[in-house]
Amino acid sequence: MNRVLTKLTELDRRNKRALQMLADAALMVLCFVIAMTLRLESIAFLTSIPIWLSLLPAVMGTLVLFHFLDLYRSVIRYINAHVLRAIMIGVFASALFLFTSSQILSAPVPRSVPGIYALLLFFTTSRVRFLMQSLFRKNRQRDRQPVIIYGAGEAGRQLATALEHDCE
Repeated sequence: MNRVLTKLTELDRRNKRALQMLADAALMVLCFVIAMTLRLESIAFLTSIPIWLSLLPAVMGTLVLFHFLDLYRSVIRYINAHVLRAIMIGVFASALFLFTSSQILSAPVPRSVPGIYALLLFFTTSRVRFLMQSLFRKNRQRDRQPVIIYGAGEAGRQLATALEHDCE
């Protein structure tokens, strides 16, 4: 596992973004399939071309929106409330894209599916990012030496923050 994390950190920025976008696209498809299965209690919809065509604008639009919300510029080590807000906005828009495209294409997507899809997508995309942050943090902290900062006031807090977020 450590070798995989090391290889991931050694990738250039462009490949890391592409990998994040691919993972997000896969999560969108997975969440859509789960939402449809939960709602219809069947997987018969998997062979319906209009259903898949209605998902395509949602996936493409969400990836573009995530990009404009700077979700792919965020370094996983520094995930904060800004990232969660960007995910929430992107997920809401994704559900809206899904609903609109399914209505335009007259695809047999129940009206409740975009809501279920949005909840699943928010949970999975945010959870994956926090999981990756946790794994990277554990991997980095494995080789660190403990440090005690005493009596430094605001400068000590700044030093502690800098040491906590230092990548090497």
